[in-house]
Amino acid sequence: MYINTGFRRSTPIMLLTSSALLILCLCVHHTRTSSLDDGLHFTYQSYEQLSKWLEDASKAYPRIASYHSVGKSVEGRELWVLRLSENVQAERPLGRPMFKFVANMHGDETVGRALVTILGEYLMLNYGKDERVTTLLNSTDIHLMPSMNPDGFAASKVIL
Repeated sequence: MYINTGFRRSTPIMLLTSSALLILCLCVHHTRTSSLDDGLHFTYQSYEQLSKWLEDASKAYPRIASYHSVGKSVEGRELWVLRLSENVQAERPLGRPMFKFVANMHGDETVGRALVTILGEYLMLNYGKDERVTTLLNSTDIHLMPSMNPDGFAASKVIL
């Protein structure tokens, strides 16, 4: 998984903080269900399932979640990014910090893809409920790219 803090040279503290955030999100609330409204779930999603999840997330949380494509893969699949932030439909204020998680750079790196979607679910589910999550999304734009290589993921031998 690649973490970009938006700085030319990421400091070890920024990387440690981002890694700690991800681990914290994954260690809290291990319920496994099938709906965004029911809690977190861990699953490997096909490209089609991931695309539907992003659409559903932006509909379920329109104030804090939106998704867009940053281009297309070699085989024509969209490269989706989920943006999470307070008032996500508005233009980002100048100087507001941004954070980017990119996963599944290689087709067989499937765990990072699932972890990034779980992080997104955690942030959406806990916005307005958990003070730390609310403060984070009220002060930072978070961009989650679950799959930088959807073609490789589709070609890998992952059981879905």
